[in-house]
Amino acid sequence: MNKVKIQLRSFKCFEDITLHLNNITFLTGANATGKSSLIQALLLADSALIEMRKEDVKIPLYDPQRALDLGKVDNLINEKGKDEVKININDTELEFRGADEVPDGYLLMRCNNIKPESGLGHISYLNAERIGPRRETELDKTIKKDCGCHGDHTASVIYNNEFTKIPSEKCYAAEMGETNFRIALDTWIRLIFPNITVRVSATGSTKCQIIVNNENLIIENIATNVGFGISYILPILVTCLLAGNKDTIIIENPEAHLHAKAQSNIGYFLGVMASSGLRIIVETHSEHIINGIRRVIACSDILKPESVTIYYFDAEGGRIQETEISIDKEGNLSRFPVDFFDQQRQDSKAIFEYLYNRQ
Repeated sequence: MNKVKIQLRSFKCFEDITLHLNNITFLTGANATGKSSLIQALLLADSALIEMRKEDVKIPLYDPQRALDLGKVDNLINEKGKDEVKININDTELEFRGADEVPDGYLLMRCNNIKPESGLGHISYLNAERIGPRRETELDKTIKKDCGCHGDHTASVIYNNEFTKIPSEKCYAAEMGETNFRIALDTWIRLIFPNITVRVSATGSTKCQIIVNNENLIIENIATNVGFGISYILPILVTCLLAGNKDTIIIENPEAHLHAKAQSNIGYFLGVMASSGLRIIVETHSEHIINGIRRVIACSDILKPESVTIYYFDAEGGRIQETEISIDKEGNLSRFPVDFFDQQRQDSKAIFEYLYNRQ
């Protein structure tokens, strides 16, 4: 899969930045360094590309289906920029600007140098604020793949796809061959939550429950009795397993509410999904997620190291800086910028120095 070039000009904290989205791309770094802004730019561009063959189209800054709430035009334009924002995707140039003839909360968009394909395919987005456990959720039998940006349709999607075929390259063990969605999902869930499986039960014509089964205890529970981890990770597993070839999945904080080992195994899962033909963009603060990717590269031939890119963002000198980090075939990282998942080392050093000086 070819990399997709993304260029942002005058967009929020970015004066001018160019990134290349790989099969799987990680956005890492301190808080408030532009990671979420980059994702917002991609979602805004996705909204605009649907209309790209029209001129001077009004694009909303509030779009709940994409969890976009960008405020007003002034909130969007970099303080050092002009009165317009540019987002380029594989040289398709999108220009956004405010105008007297459009109401507040909208941008006027013009598309230049139109390319037939952006390289991103269909985009699915999973926001950091996914819904937690619910006793019941709505059952919509018309929803086939879209879990929703907050995961609110996940139960319906599971219910509607029990026997959907999943290719072997998306299975935990490729030797399983092609299998159905229910088996593929349960196999991955067991990797992340040992001895746990999940099913969805209809409780009426328009309601359903997520049922969690602990195979060791031979008991079943509704989702509200087992904490947040399973509810938060299900939309990620379901969306990736059902996504079409060359689709793009954007995931914020897949590590949320997960034990360290589960975080590492989610990293492994995402590596397998990226090797199957998906393009995955992950915003994360978890070194365990990164280590899971390193493991899938070093310990198997599933994912090629050149398919992975890590970007580390910092705000030194009042300007957002990005550092590109690669992984070699043995799982080694090419660079370790200051504060890049080295907090354990920094804390250990501080403790050692304090104890040494106290003597």
